[in-house]
Amino acid sequence: MTENRILRFKLLHPYFNNCSMIKPLTSLRFFFAFFVFLSHLTMNFGSKKIDWIQRNFFYEGFLGVSFFFILSGFVLTYSTSKYISHDKTYNLDIRKFYLTRIFRIYPLHILTLIITVAIYSDFKFSSFIAAFFLVHSFIPDFAYYFGYDSPSWSISDEMFFYSVFPFLVPIFIRKTKVVLITVVLLSVILIIIKPFIPLNYQKFIYYINPLSRLLDFYLGIMLYFAYNKIKSHINIRLGNILEWTSLSLFILFFLGHFWIDKAFRYSIFYWIPMCYIILAFSFQKGWLSKILKHKILVYLGEISFAFYLVHLIVRSLYLRFNLPINIYITPFLWLLLSLLLSAILFEFFEKPVNRFLKKKFIK
Repeated sequence: MTENRILRFKLLHPYFNNCSMIKPLTSLRFFFAFFVFLSHLTMNFGSKKIDWIQRNFFYEGFLGVSFFFILSGFVLTYSTSKYISHDKTYNLDIRKFYLTRIFRIYPLHILTLIITVAIYSDFKFSSFIAAFFLVHSFIPDFAYYFGYDSPSWSISDEMFFYSVFPFLVPIFIRKTKVVLITVVLLSVILIIIKPFIPLNYQKFIYYINPLSRLLDFYLGIMLYFAYNKIKSHINIRLGNILEWTSLSLFILFFLGHFWIDKAFRYSIFYWIPMCYIILAFSFQKGWLSKILKHKILVYLGEISFAFYLVHLIVRSLYLRFNLPINIYITPFLWLLLSLLLSAILFEFFEKPVNRFLKKKFIK
């Protein structure tokens, strides 16, 4: 295959713009999607011990969203870095970029949205329209951002990130110091204003709001340039050190969450360990990366987008039909059903629809 044909294949490949080119990061997507899955297991299983574990450990699984937002900024910059020229211009084909991202997330979003509407008996037209056009995360109302297909609020954030991404990279390239100072100042402001935000709006401001979560995404963009500067200096020994210390730091932060206000844990608190994990495994030098390159783990990472969107649907259907709940069996059953449905959607809907749309609209 010639170089031009290889480049064309990459541009048309459904998953060129995700982290499939860095297999350890692809595999990690599943693990952090699994964290989100655990956070949605918070229901009464009739055991005080299990309920305590859910409240104090499983519920913290919302941290997976920070990983996805930072990873998204890193991967998009990684996959489009060839358009950065030596004179610091960014020659990205914006039309192709937007179409690629829309084709990547929109078909499955619409499908899961329709399924969710069919499940719930009460239909709210305004909430449905906001979710359909992926603008519901901008509305500070629980009935909207957690309305239909509630995990899609983060997809709404991602769509906003995609819309501004082609303009963020050039700013960073030309005004690196200004951007760094701005990000630090905005982060400090978010910390300072917290006492002045009503409690019932803190989740929206620190967890849902795409404007504040844009900082997570921009951290990912900045992380790519750090990676690009030091990647040639990372050997196997240093790679192993980075991977193990990144996991150790993450565990340390996770165990320390008991002493941190929840508003900060929604995002800011986990910035450091998430950035470190993404950076450490992006080099693919340690033996943990070798494990994460296993085809089964990579495949789980590839279906993680579907898994993220359908796991609550599986849970809702299970509860709606009043199926028996067992403290030990039911969570595993939800997990297996979610994985099975995710694989089916990935193979027979996500990939073929994505391929068709790109062939039709992207030359």
